Amino acid sequence: MINRKALTSTVLAALLLSVSPLLTHEAAAQSKKSVEQTSSTELNAAVKATIETIGTVIPYIKDYEIISIRKKEETSVAGKIEVFEIQMMGAPHPVNPNYAYLRINADTGELIIAEIQNGLPSTNSPLSDQEAESQAFTYLETLLGDKAEDYSFSKVYTYTLGDNNDQPVTVVTFESDENSVYLALNGNGELQRFLKDIYPPE
Repeated sequence: MINRKALTSTVLAALLLSVSPLLTHEAAAQSKKSVEQTSSTELNAAVKATIETIGTVIPYIKDYEIISIRKKEETSVAGKIEVFEIQMMGAPHPVNPNYAYLRINADTGELIIAEIQNGLPSTNSPLSDQEAESQAFTYLETLLGDKAEDYSFSKVYTYTLGDNNDQPVTVVTFESDENSVYLALNGNGELQRFLKDIYPPE
């Protein structure tokens, strides 16, 4: 297994902060030759299947509408890839999230990022490390299928957010020989963000 560095502040920002600064982190670092608006009819079966799978672990998005799809070229550690950036939105709700962002390999359907915004954990009790590891691996298996077997548990980090520093977010890291995957869970064990680190270091 490769020797991965500790979770960086950039990745933490990607997992814990709002969607816009999160997404510009990689976007600014990548070489993109083209960005084009597209429609859901242009999504292939693999991408549609990935979106459906995401809905099984982040069920809120099942009721969301796709409001924007952009196709762009990016540079991953494996070379140039085309990626769909998909924004989704649901009806405003005072507690539950109503915005989601997905980044999916346009050819293979590989999930790179899935996150949901505007919702805070409804409990101020953080998950135990064991609970977080177990729940995160369940999500990993659902999202990656057989490829989840390539990943081994690495670390658990728990942070507290909110005005009173009482909103726990637990980040669980899994590593393979090729990349790391970070999953951020709220205090209820719900998946807030999934991030596969497939990009070259800045």
